Amino acid sequence: MTSIVFLNGAPSTGKTTLARGLHARLPGPVFYQSLDDFRRSIRAEFWLRGRVPGLFDRVVEAYVSCLREIALRGIDIVAESIILPADLPRYDALFGEFDVTLIGITCPLPVLRQRELQRDDRYNGPLEPDLSDYEALGAHSYELLIDTSTESTSTSLQRIIQHLSERGAGDGVGAVEERDAGVEGEGPAERFGGAQVRSDGSAEGWIGDGRDQRDRLGG
Repeated sequence: MTSIVFLNGAPSTGKTTLARGLHARLPGPVFYQSLDDFRRSIRAEFWLRGRVPGLFDRVVEAYVSCLREIALRGIDIVAESIILPADLPRYDALFGEFDVTLIGITCPLPVLRQRELQRDDRYNGPLEPDLSDYEALGAHSYELLIDTSTESTSTSLQRIIQHLSERGAGDGVGAVEERDAGVEGEGPAERFGGAQVRSDGSAEGWIGDGRDQRDRLGG
C-alpha cells in the first residue's frame, strides 16, 4: 500500500528541515517537494499581500491534488502540512485510501517567533503566529509528536524512522509489512492516519477556517 507521511505543524516549527532529512534517509523512491518550492513556480511579485486575491488557496489545492495523483501511482510521499482538526474530512477524502502517518512537529511560541524573525524567505515579512491555529494543531492526538526545541534534528529523524518501522508504514517509508488502511465504521477524523481530535471538526474550510492563508504553510 502506498504510504504518505505528513509532518504537521505551524510555520517555522522545523517541518521542512525534518522532511528533507527524512526524504534523504528513507529507502526506496519517495517523493518530496515542499509547498514553498511548489509555489515558487509563480514569480515572487505575485505573492505580495493583496496582489492576487485567493492565489495561495488555489496553489495549495493544486499542491494537495498533485500529492494525491502521485500516491495513486504507487509512489510513497513525505509532505509538510498544516492540517487543522476541521481539515481532516477533506484530507480523508483525498488520502483515506492510503497508509497515512500524521506526525506532529511543534515548538514553543517564543521559539517559533524567533525563528520567524530569522527567516529571509517571507514575501511579506515575518509571520505572527495565529494562536487559534497553533492551539488547534495541538488538538490532534498524534502517533508521534516532535518538539524541535528540545532535541537535535538527527535525534528527531531517528525517532520518526523508528516509529515508521515499528508501525509498518509500507515498503517505501517503513520497509516493513503493511498495515490495514482503516477500520470499517470509523469516521474521517478517525481513519486519517489514525489521528484523533479532541473536538468535532467541520468538513468546511479544509484549509483552515476560510481566512486568508497566505504563507501559512512555511516550514
